[in-house]
Amino acid sequence: LPLLHRIDPVAESIGAVNTVLFTPEGWRGQNTDAYGFLHNLEENVNDLHPYLAHPVVLGAGGAARAVIAALQQAGAERITLT
Repeated sequence: LPLLHRIDPVAESIGAVNTVLFTPEGWRGQNTDAYGFLHNLEENVNDLHPYLAHPVVLGAGGAARAVIAALQQAGAERITLT
């Protein structure tokens, strides 16, 4: 992270980068895990809204941070981390 010139806001909130792009402004870090998780949910769950009232995330590693960021972006009201 300290070697990057710019960090995507989602990657910054997750605290991890899994994709680095070279742009005219320099190296930019992104995290695609949150997007991938949310996109998969949206494609496979007919109505995501009821599940956003109180999702439960099992695990507390880097992937869990990405899942939490995605759930927050989707409008989760309350998230329990176990």
